[in-house]
Amino acid sequence: FVETRQDDQLLLAAWATHELVVVDGQLRIKLKRVDLVNCDAALPNIQCFM
Repeated sequence: FVETRQDDQLLLAAWATHELVVVDGQLRIKLKRVDLVNCDAALPNIQCFM
């Protein structure tokens, strides 16, 4: 994930997971999850729109 604010860029490494289920014969997303790789470090406020 790369966040850009004016001229600054912040690169964050993460695992992204989606759990899918079948509803009425179609795939639907049951769960979206993002786990930051270095989650123990202090981070600034980040914005991630999904």
